[in-house]
Amino acid sequence: MKAQRSILIKLLQWLVFVFSIGFIFWRLKNESLANYFELFTANKLPHLFLALALIPLNYLLEARKWHILCLEFQALSFSTAFKAVLAGSAYSMFTPNRIGDGLGRFHFTPKEQRAAAGYAFGMSSTAQFLSTLVFGLFGLFWLKQNTFPEDLSLLPYYTPLSIITLMIVITVLVLFLSPKVLHLIKAQQQFSFVKKHLSELKSYPQPLKLKLLFLSLARYLVFSAQFIILLEALGDIYFVDAFSRVNLIYLGSTIIPTFAFAELGLRESLSLVFLSPIGLSDAGIFAAAFLLWVMNLMLPAILGHFFILQKQRTT
Repeated sequence: MKAQRSILIKLLQWLVFVFSIGFIFWRLKNESLANYFELFTANKLPHLFLALALIPLNYLLEARKWHILCLEFQALSFSTAFKAVLAGSAYSMFTPNRIGDGLGRFHFTPKEQRAAAGYAFGMSSTAQFLSTLVFGLFGLFWLKQNTFPEDLSLLPYYTPLSIITLMIVITVLVLFLSPKVLHLIKAQQQFSFVKKHLSELKSYPQPLKLKLLFLSLARYLVFSAQFIILLEALGDIYFVDAFSRVNLIYLGSTIIPTFAFAELGLRESLSLVFLSPIGLSDAGIFAAAFLLWVMNLMLPAILGHFFILQKQRTT
């Protein structure tokens, strides 16, 4: 049964990838090559440099999240936490919905503490997921009230999606903040193979969880700002409307099953759907979304591979 489910999930991921790439080619087939370089003209270079300058802040915030979580069960320097986060990016490149991120971070965690690190990674991912859901909910509410003519085909879906997203936000938030969740995990029989380690885990204190949520919200705003900065290089945009649409792009790329490399297609196709109604060119939207993928995933992943190799040489 598990094998069949795994095959179905992989098949769905590849279908999403193939459909996304096909949609992109269909939308961009009539664009001239010159249009793809809209972001590289001299007067737009400040936008590029500002977006690039936010990459360290993006990963410093994620490293801070990992640092405060790991300090609950191991002595860990902030620089090591930063390396672990970048190593996670390297692993996440080719894994479904970036689940390999945790495996990369485990390179910097002693074997006997990896069960605790796994739980910490789950907490960090949940906090970031909550941020995406919250801002995605804002995007749904805003666009429902401020729909462009080109959005009318999507309008019937906004209300049910808003209700479903709100229910998920409430459920995940309650589970995230409840100290009983860890006890439920410990009680599950399928975790018996690490039961000895799980029994040693303790629930994180509420102030730490709230700090984790704050850092996740701040990180979300950073990589959203990067996207909007790149979009502003394409032309005049209304900030709130662009931000709402970016929220929906991130919401879709988070909940639709895929793997990190395939986000190269999924995020771009979602960007074309949600951003073209506000008057931006398809080629420019594609260039902005692609650059964002390079900045926030590919470049950190390359640096992460370097830290993994460095760690392997010293062990």
